[in-house]
Amino acid sequence: MNHDGQGAGVKNFDIGGVQFDVATVSQVKSCSPEVMADETNPSRITCTGSSDTGDNGHYALTTKTHNIKAGPIDVEVYANYGFDSKAVDSDARLEAWQGGLVLSHTNDSGVNKVILRYSDNSDNSVYNKTDDLTTVYASFEGSHKFTQQAQIEYLLAFHDYDNGKDNTDNRKNYGAIVRPMYFWNDVHSPGLEAGYQRVDYDQGRG
Repeated sequence: MNHDGQGAGVKNFDIGGVQFDVATVSQVKSCSPEVMADETNPSRITCTGSSDTGDNGHYALTTKTHNIKAGPIDVEVYANYGFDSKAVDSDARLEAWQGGLVLSHTNDSGVNKVILRYSDNSDNSVYNKTDDLTTVYASFEGSHKFTQQAQIEYLLAFHDYDNGKDNTDNRKNYGAIVRPMYFWNDVHSPGLEAGYQRVDYDQGRG
């Protein structure tokens, strides 16, 4: 879930040991600087010297609840809500939301994580909204140390993309990655990576 931007919020607010993050952020307006012929602009470069707020009208309210212990399992809960300001045309304004859960277990040999995410009118960010889009993401990832020098990282992932209004790109993604590594010293750490990916489109292409 990616919500980089400008805004404000509170981080690690503690209530009884459980910590909360909450923020309201806006997506920064993209701009490609160009040299202008306008002599009234001292810098003669676009994207500078403006009184504009710098956002493109897409906003997100993001929350994270963490530092939750369920026995040996660390739990994190995410909830995000996306909305648009008047900078976006009224007929194009949408709302979106996401819910996410991360379960992780750490021991002396490594870490394992289960990540689950459900999104409505969005995929991996509530900034970018698509009407009647539903996505589900699930993954299992982690690493295991066999010795101080030898370890392996791994990932299994599933992604379901379902647009109720336009099924052209409706698909299910399956992926697996294995990455064994060996650390000769602090400088040299050769590794191999093997991966598999399958995409099943609802319309049978791919």
